[in-house]
Amino acid sequence: MTIGDLHEGLERILKDAEAINGGADSNAEDLGRMARYVAEIRSALTELNELTAGPGRSTEQAAVLSSLASRFWTLEGRVKELRNDSESRGEKKGKQWASF
Repeated sequence: MTIGDLHEGLERILKDAEAINGGADSNAEDLGRMARYVAEIRSALTELNELTAGPGRSTEQAAVLSSLASRFWTLEGRVKELRNDSESRGEKKGKQWASF
């Protein structure tokens, strides 16, 4: 995973997480989970921006990039799970969800 791929992926899941906030069937649990995920994603984006903004030793950059990539995969899974949970509740109530 390149730095560009990671940045693009984090931006994409941030949009997904924020879109859940606008869902008609979002409940307090969904909103709380979404807020935590958005905060984690923004933190990872900040860390990535700091990594790419300044000079650093390549071993440090590789370690940070590896950590961020791991966080990305975890967060992507969590956001997908949250979206599925929200969609499932929407279907139970007869609501239609737009695809992300």
